[in-house]
Amino acid sequence: MLTLNFHSSSVGIFKNLRSIPELKGHIEDVNTCSFSMDGKYLVSGGKDKTVRLWDLELSECIKIIGRHETRVINCELSADGKQIISLDEEIY
Repeated sequence: MLTLNFHSSSVGIFKNLRSIPELKGHIEDVNTCSFSMDGKYLVSGGKDKTVRLWDLELSECIKIIGRHETRVINCELSADGKQIISLDEEIY
């Protein structure tokens, strides 16, 4: 079982109640994240307006994907892990 614990600009991950190293990279609060279907990757978005792709085996950010105009409020990986969708709070 994987659970998440948000700590301002980092994400703590626990697998079977054992801590996996924190994922540090966002410079402001993390608002959302989503695991890949195989559990190898995590995508996260935050107040720093970035979306980041993490390799959970390496415990590091492998790509910063674009930059939103406002904070990211949701992000998801597609079922095949090939696409990422993200949403910010900008209102038109």
